[in-house]
Amino acid sequence: MVEPKGTRQFDTGRCIGCGVCADVCPNEAIEVINGVAALTHPEKCEICGICEEICEQGAIKISGEGSDKDETK
Repeated sequence: MVEPKGTRQFDTGRCIGCGVCADVCPNEAIEVINGVAALTHPEKCEICGICEEICEQGAIKISGEGSDKDETK
């Protein structure tokens, strides 16, 4: 499996460890460890953006090639 190109940033200062991002990740790429979300399986991440959309704290930012986000906005 080829890992998609793009960036996935998890802001540990904003994350409250609620685990919603891990729950909605279709590929189980995210886990909550020591109270904060972490991309523990980057090879599984398809950069779909679901985790970023669901995070009410704004702790996840996804951008770049492979992202479902429209880069022109």
